[in-house]
Amino acid sequence: DDGADALDVDDADAFRAPTTELLRASSKLRTTYERLQYIEECINTLFHGVFVHRYRDHSADVRAECLAALGKWLDAHRAMFVQDTYLKYVGWMLHDGEARVRRAALNALEPLYRA
Repeated sequence: DDGADALDVDDADAFRAPTTELLRASSKLRTTYERLQYIEECINTLFHGVFVHRYRDHSADVRAECLAALGKWLDAHRAMFVQDTYLKYVGWMLHDGEARVRRAALNALEPLYRA
């Protein structure tokens, strides 16, 4: 019986260490998630503060440059940007009066179809 009690104590010790590690990992995961949310909020603020106002700019060059930048974001950060919130602007620009803006919209979408 004494051997069984010793085994129970060893089992309990074996479960304590992973629990501590699990708590530490959980804390790191939560911190990382909070940082990711903050970064996404910053990007969203930048998007709505700049792009939303420039996609209607009177200059076709500015509109095309905005689309080129958005295309890079779409390609590099698909999980965040491949959503209707962002893609609708590209869709609207496919109907722009300037050919170079329409071309920039197509170029922004092209990497999404390559993968």
